[in-house]
Amino acid sequence: MLASHTMPGRPSRRVSDAVMRSFDYACTMRDFRTAALLLEVLEDIHRRSVSRFGGDRRKDDDGLSDASARLQRARREAVV
Repeated sequence: MLASHTMPGRPSRRVSDAVMRSFDYACTMRDFRTAALLLEVLEDIHRRSVSRFGGDRRKDDDGLSDASARLQRARREAVV
């Protein structure tokens, strides 16, 4: 049984996955303030996992860099 907060067909084990989906949606909707706040949450999750467990098994650094670049690009495109 899926939890009510997961998307059908895409169960998530990590909070960071749900936050990343929300970040992507905020960027798509051009809600840049929310996207920036969600990016801060992602950075905090990553920082705590590195200090607690010595890093995550996945490449979260790449995901954070990509997310940051996406937000900057979306902001530039919205101005044009």
